[in-house]
Amino acid sequence: MQVSAAADAPALVMVELPMGWQGGWHPSPRRQWVICLRGRMGYAAGDGTQCTLTPGACILTTGTWGKGHDSWNTGSEPVRLARMQLPV
Repeated sequence: MQVSAAADAPALVMVELPMGWQGGWHPSPRRQWVICLRGRMGYAAGDGTQCTLTPGACILTTGTWGKGHDSWNTGSEPVRLARMQLPV
C-alpha cells in the first residue's frame, strides 16, 4: 500500500455539468484536484495538453492566470466532479 503525505484542502466543491456543456477558456479559481465521479469530460490545458476524464480519473489544475483551460462534457450523461481546492 502506498499512501501520500496528507495535504490541507480548504474546500471540497461538487460540480455537475449537463450534457452538451462547454466551459470555454478560463483560469481555475484555485489550484485544485479535479476527480471525475461520473460521465466523460474533455479537458485542454493552456500548454496544449489534452485529456478525457472518465470515472476515477483525476487531474491537478494549476492554471489560475491567463488563458487557463477549456473543458466540456463529451458524453451522453451529466458529468459529476469533485474539486478539492488547495491552499493559496
